Amino acid sequence: MNEGTEEPVDDTTLSGQSRDSTVTLPLPGMDPDRRIGPYKLIRELGRGGMGTVWLAARADEQFEKRVALKVVRASDSEQVLRYFRQERQILAGLEHPNIARLLDGGTTEDGLPYFVMEHVEGVPIDRYCDEHKLPVLERLRLFEAVCSAVQHAHRSLVVHRDLKPSNILVTGEGVPKLLDFGIAKLLNPGVAGGLSQETVLAMTPEYASPEQVRGRAITTATDVYSLGVILYELLTGHPPYRVKSREHVEVLKAVCEVEPERPSTAVGRTGERHQPDGTTVTTTPEETGRLRHETPQRLRKRLKGDLDAMVMAALQKDPLQRYASVEGLARDIQRYLDGRPITARRTSTIYRIRKLAGRHKLGVAAAGAILALLVVLAVTSTLQASRIRKERDHATSETAKVTAMNVFLQEALGAADPWEKGSRNISLLDALRQAQGKAESAFQGQPLVRAAMLQTMGSTFANLAEFQEGEKALRTALVLRTAATGPRSAEVAESQASLANLYGLWHRFDQAVAAGQESLSITRAVYGPRSLRTAAALHAVGQVYQRKGDLPALKPVAEEMLSIVRAPAPKIRGDESAAPEAAKLEVQALGLLAAVALQEENYVRMEVIDRERLDKVRARLPELRSELASAVNDLATAQLMNGDLAAAEANYKEALAINIADVGEEHPETLSSRENLGNVYFRSKRYDETLRSLDLVLALRRKALGPDAEPVGRTLANIGTVSKEAGRIDEAERAYRAALAVLVPKLGEQNLDVASVRMSLGDVLRRRGQLDEAEPLMRSGLEIRVKVLGETHAATQRALKALADLATARGRTAEAAAYTARLVPAK
Repeated sequence: MNEGTEEPVDDTTLSGQSRDSTVTLPLPGMDPDRRIGPYKLIRELGRGGMGTVWLAARADEQFEKRVALKVVRASDSEQVLRYFRQERQILAGLEHPNIARLLDGGTTEDGLPYFVMEHVEGVPIDRYCDEHKLPVLERLRLFEAVCSAVQHAHRSLVVHRDLKPSNILVTGEGVPKLLDFGIAKLLNPGVAGGLSQETVLAMTPEYASPEQVRGRAITTATDVYSLGVILYELLTGHPPYRVKSREHVEVLKAVCEVEPERPSTAVGRTGERHQPDGTTVTTTPEETGRLRHETPQRLRKRLKGDLDAMVMAALQKDPLQRYASVEGLARDIQRYLDGRPITARRTSTIYRIRKLAGRHKLGVAAAGAILALLVVLAVTSTLQASRIRKERDHATSETAKVTAMNVFLQEALGAADPWEKGSRNISLLDALRQAQGKAESAFQGQPLVRAAMLQTMGSTFANLAEFQEGEKALRTALVLRTAATGPRSAEVAESQASLANLYGLWHRFDQAVAAGQESLSITRAVYGPRSLRTAAALHAVGQVYQRKGDLPALKPVAEEMLSIVRAPAPKIRGDESAAPEAAKLEVQALGLLAAVALQEENYVRMEVIDRERLDKVRARLPELRSELASAVNDLATAQLMNGDLAAAEANYKEALAINIADVGEEHPETLSSRENLGNVYFRSKRYDETLRSLDLVLALRRKALGPDAEPVGRTLANIGTVSKEAGRIDEAERAYRAALAVLVPKLGEQNLDVASVRMSLGDVLRRRGQLDEAEPLMRSGLEIRVKVLGETHAATQRALKALADLATARGRTAEAAAYTARLVPAK
């Protein structure tokens, strides 16, 4: 959309039509000099599947600058109209110097929607580079600006999914402008109101990713791939794939099945390039080099190595093997320009394991949980192999363990693999339960292997709020490890740390603290008081204190952890296993210190710490990729507490986009990001947006974890709170009652979160005048808070005030006075 004066619109293919198959037909009533709103049409710039673009000017002469006006045709389908309206909505939210700006919009006299954008006088980026004979380094700098625009769109939860040279025009001043969001996808349709389902394949095949071609899920990785194709062409003058014809079946087969030549190889061949006007241009190595101010030999040498690796990383068939974000690709380009090492690397063993896990369609969190299991197996196998090399006399035994683990892995995952012998409908929890049962019998004679299996399964159950099953698995692993290695071994310390995490999530804080302190004591004895492993054990204890809200205990733990990480002792002799990464531990320590500031209500300090943490994470990408979403999210929380709702919203959206790119739209981490973003909408009193977001989260959590999972109950409670504030009392009551039906069996009668939901439900009933029903709920909430938090805690004080008000409303003056007497005087 919005191409320059000499460029025809090269709009996007729908449903597999050829990109050149658009037939130009006269548009009734659309002629030069016609007025649309305040704009006068000058001439048609082009047209495609998503509308017609006209060069126009303000008819009232308020502006001298010409504009590009895009309007749909009267004959366009409802699908095209939806895409058009979505494009207008997307552009309204994008402000970036390398994205063509939306200026205006409206409806024609015939009822057809239109919008107006800046008219970009420029040429496609590939033509610009060749016409100006830009060297490789200048091409990279220009391409880096394009990456910045795409990354801005991703942070706004928009995937362009039609990136190609004709949608990137470069002005006479050398400024690239990204155009045509006609088939862009909103990653947050529940909030933004975009298209939630696709009914056609929307793509330009030569630049489409394998997942687009196959009709699979679209994420930000889709744009990374398309940028890889563009970068390949800018560097080599050739497309990545050599096809015998331009038939779509040939192109699509190449995209999905053929590995492209490395750029350094491609520049050494002669090839034919098809132009948009239907002509064919022959490209020789000499011509390719001349257009880049290089000889063929020097160009091949320049591309070989880092640039090869960067382009091939962007063009991986599997989205998980590409750069994790456009920002990652841009950072590598900047590293290359600065002469620093890049991060693109060869396929790793863990990635091959991840790829295997990705075949198992367990529904939402399955991939992450199974990957964790696979990583344990891989790490354990590596350790076993190391021992084989060091202790030849145990080789047969150790090899047998590895073989047994591999067999177990295949059988355990087969239950959830619809492509093998399993069922497409099996849930993640059912798969884990089956795997646990198999582990009990499969490794009776191999206690440490069985313990490693149960350790991972127990931790996964804990993260899914299946606490009783998680406790059973972790306790069994602890018993096995204690018997095999002794009560003060590193293996026992690991088991105790996992139990601390489980009990912390379960809000059984006394047990959590005891397990965490035991893990810390053993770790100090085994590895030393200033080892990185001790810092990791301190983090486990700190997380327990953080969840408990024990500020006096948390602060010294966080400070000790940071001190160790910044000046650790060397590894002890004989420790052959991999130590925790200092960089990751440092950002985790900063996270605990930010939590201290949050509980102290020192939100300014919290924001300072979170900014430092995020800066450190960004500086160590992709090494700390796993920490990025959390760091961005926590900074957003600090900004929210400081009242900077706009900044908080932007960062929550970025965290959401990162999680979508990393783990998919339905992963629990992604759903948590959506709920956090909803908190901004809630604080802004945008209740409808909040409820749309929460409804989407609820549906996906029920689909993934079942209707009785604890996260489902928490989302229902949030829906109740938003509905209450929005004045939708009936909806609030239903949501709170549904939340209690889930949370009480999971967390128990004496849980603080259960108490909060009861207090909230009681408040709803009080507002409706059902005082007799409200009182026992609020009393129950108060009793739990007094027992767990104490009389003077702020939450307990709020409950006392609510019951005092309720007693007053019922005319029970003495009872109200008794509650009031327990309130702490305001300072």
